[in-house]
Amino acid sequence: MKNLKIIFIIFLFITQKVFALENKIIFKIDNEPLTTIDLLYEIKRLKFFEKNISNLKNEEIYKIASQTLINHIIKKIQVSKRFTEIRINDEKYLNSIINSQIKKLGFQNIDDFRINLIKYDLEFENYKNRLIVDILWNEIIYNLYSKKVNIDIEALKSQITNRGDKENMYLLKEIIFSTNEKSSVSKIYETIKKDINTIGFEASALKYSISSTSEKGGEIGWLNENLFNDVILEEIKKLKKFDHTGPIRTQGGFAILQLIDKKKINREENLDDELKKLINIEKNNQLKNYSNLYFNKLKKNIQINVQ
Repeated sequence: MKNLKIIFIIFLFITQKVFALENKIIFKIDNEPLTTIDLLYEIKRLKFFEKNISNLKNEEIYKIASQTLINHIIKKIQVSKRFTEIRINDEKYLNSIINSQIKKLGFQNIDDFRINLIKYDLEFENYKNRLIVDILWNEIIYNLYSKKVNIDIEALKSQITNRGDKENMYLLKEIIFSTNEKSSVSKIYETIKKDINTIGFEASALKYSISSTSEKGGEIGWLNENLFNDVILEEIKKLKKFDHTGPIRTQGGFAILQLIDKKKINREENLDDELKKLINIEKNNQLKNYSNLYFNKLKKNIQINVQ
């Protein structure tokens, strides 16, 4: 509740100062200043990467932009504490990630991407720097929690060997929220559900989700049915396309899952290769949950000073 009150107070200050069109410090996060220009740039960035956000009211856009910017600054502060420089020395590795992201966004190459950024008055270096922060953040999470990842390899083997020649794949999106009060789960869910019905799932993910997938509209990607426990899988099987589940308890909080598509694929002939894929996906999922938990812990203890 404390964080919600802070966001509400900040939002009141943001809307007043942004509409004034002056470059002022809105607030400081552990002495890291956030200005009206930073916020306006964040709004342009969100409109570029999340086209649906343009359909929202200005007040909603400002609120979402303030939240995503706060999240970025919190990660940047933590990265700054653990690395002497915020940079990736391996340019080849960095460029491979950039090219992968650009293709997922539907651009042919970096030049095409740069041209479209310019149309939105956005800078490639800003995109690159944010990406570097995310990469280094993931490195922090790996160093902190990789030894805590626990994968039941025998269970995965059993699932692989006991199924038929076909297996189900699900394309999903998620909204992850957390609360310490059991009585508030239904209330939070109803609030989110109302927004899903009015502004859509992607915008609601941006607005409410504490997961790193929020800035991608909650997109998780295609997942094999063998990665879900029985409770989650049964909930997913009930869904029609674009329907969503109710709140499901997970390691990182409560999940609302939306089904985008599903398909059947042939089982891998090489079971060892398939097992390796499932282990890698499960490892990444657990690290993502640890990332959410660690970030929420930082956010609760962060010092936000309204100017």
